[in-house]
This record gives sequence, structure tokens and C-alpha cells, in this order.
Amino acid sequence: PRTAPNAAPGPCLAAPAASLPSPTRKRVRTQPPLLPQPPPMLRARPVSIVAAVAPHIEPEHIYPHALPCPGVTCHVHTSLQPQAYGMTEENKRWLPSADVYAVYVDSAPGDDFYDAIRNPLNLTLMVMNNENFEGRERVFAAMEHWWISRFARDPGLWDLFPLVNGLEQETTVPWSYYAHIVQQRAVRYYLRKWPPLPHREKRHHRPLAVFISSHPGHTYNRFQLVYDLSAYMQIDSLGARKNLNNYFRRQGGAPNITKTTLAVCPMSDWYHPTTTLCLLHPYLFNLALENSCSNDYVTEKLYNPLLVGTIPVYKGALNVENFVLPQSVIKVDDFPTLAALAYYMQCIASNERLYTHYQRWQERTSASWE
Repeated sequence: PRTAPNAAPGPCLAAPAASLPSPTRKRVRTQPPLLPQPPPMLRARPVSIVAAVAPHIEPEHIYPHALPCPGVTCHVHTSLQPQAYGMTEENKRWLPSADVYAVYVDSAPGDDFYDAIRNPLNLTLMVMNNENFEGRERVFAAMEHWWISRFARDPGLWDLFPLVNGLEQETTVPWSYYAHIVQQRAVRYYLRKWPPLPHREKRHHRPLAVFISSHPGHTYNRFQLVYDLSAYMQIDSLGARKNLNNYFRRQGGAPNITKTTLAVCPMSDWYHPTTTLCLLHPYLFNLALENSCSNDYVTEKLYNPLLVGTIPVYKGALNVENFVLPQSVIKVDDFPTLAALAYYMQCIASNERLYTHYQRWQERTSASWE
């Protein structure tokens, strides 16, 4: 690799190291400091949030379950009735006594039952956004009447929402995909029952890597990246089969890309929180390719493989080092060519000591950041 902080030292590098030194580059934090503890009177008073969300959003995915409120008790009033998109007559009765009205930018229509622009009840407004807006013009066009398109057309709308729950670490309530994943009971149960497999149980699994995605992305073409990498190694893939098949067919076929299915896992529901964990479990590597490359845009693509002991081969957030421990991921952009990346992956896969070093990321101490 061009740089070493995220690479496990050893024979896979040009200059093998005799031991496993800590990285020399200091970690740069962008996260704001923890919020101060509120006074006791605030902690005793529950905060009532009316959330406008689409029907497919599970209750445990909604703020505050995915990211607990600091020092206060929160209640989210929402309905998952499909015909109402979470905006029902029952929810309306909560509005006069509510403290916060919240909308998910990509999961709620803009013409919902409360006029957030005029805000006649003078509620505190909150926007929840775990998506990246860059390069998503086609999404905006397809969701013209939803909040995500309204924000894209008129950036001034953000100023109406003093509370922002988002991936950007400067937001008032930063969203964490890691917290979102590990707080789910099904995920915690899965990780207790099926801990990460050691290298000796993974080393014979073929292909070495798996790629899971439903579309090519927004700021770069991850389908093309996988196709180009497949010239040097075998890769399993899973996603929206029509999208993947059509793309690779237009390239003249992809003989080194094979297709896996949900049938390998007992949880055949694509939206079950443990399905992806199960799919990733036996592989040595996961091509963890975000749909966009921008600061702070770190999603479940990175954390799912880490939790099951599969090394993420990552491309996405430009400052990903702020979100993971050193020597826990392989960054695509650290390599001058995909051929060099494939060689490094195959070298790590054949070396138990180096592969295990990546797997043991949770054992890094705070001193290893310096």
C-alpha cells in the first residue's frame, strides 16, 4: 500500500516488519465532545417526539432507539400503517402536547399531516438524515414530493430545523450506524451465538471475498470496481440481481464473479438485521463499498463485516480513520492498482498471523492511536 496505518505489517508489505508496531500517524478526531449532562429537572421530564416515517421503518430503527437521547427520556409516537406513512389521526392528537416534530428525509413525504414550514404549534423541528446528498440527482427526481427532494431543491430548509440527526459529525445529534446496529437485540443474540470464525476455519472458503449491493452508487461506479477487481480474483456477489446481471452482461460477462443467495442463511428475509451478518460470516473479505465518497459517510457497509470477523476492503468516507481502530480495514485507495490490492488480499488470506491481526481490532488500546 502507499500508506501503512491501516495495513497489517508483515511479509505482504514491501518492507516486512519483525513485529506489529503501532501506527505512527495520529488519529484526527472530527467528532464533537460529548454533550454535558443536563440538569436533574431535564432528565426527569420526558421528551415527546412525533416522527413522520414510512411504513417499512421498524420501531427500533427510529430515534431515539438507534441513538439514545443524552440525559432525557424520549418517546417516539409513530404509526407503521402503510396507507398513512406514519402520519395518522392517532398521531395528530399527540401534536399539541409534543415537544419535537421529526421527519426522515428519505422516508417521509413532504406533504405530511403537519405543516413544518409554517410550524403553527411552534414545535422544535428535527430532521433525521442518514443518507448522503452528493450525486443523488436521480433519487431526488424519483422522490419529488418527499422531504429528501425538498431539501435538495431548497437548502435553506435546513435552517428551519435546529435539531439535526445525521451522519455528519458536526450535527447536533450525530447518527452512528455502529450504535444503530449493535443496539438491536437480534444482532446481539447473533453475535453471542455465532462469534467470528478464526482464520483456520475461513482459509479454505472460496471465493475469498463477497460484494453485496443493489445499485452501482452515486459518486463512483462500484459495480465497475468489482468487475475490474475480478480480473485478479474470484468474487461472490449478492444484490439486486437484475442490476448486477445487466451491468456485467454489458461488460461482456464476468466469469470470475459468482452469485450467492440468501438460502445460505436461516434468516431469508433481506431486511432482517442479521441476514447480512450471516452472509458475511464465512468470508475472509467483504468488498465494503459505500455508494458515495465523502467525509463522515460511514454506514453499515463498514461495521457489519467488522462485527463478524470479516475484513472490510473499504472505499467510501474520506476520513474513515476517524471511525475505526487502526489496522482493522483495508482501504482500496491505499493501493496504486487493483492488481496490487488483489495481491495484498491473497497474501493476507494465506497468512494466519496477519489475518488474525486484522480480526483483533477490538483489542487495540487507546495508546495504539498515537
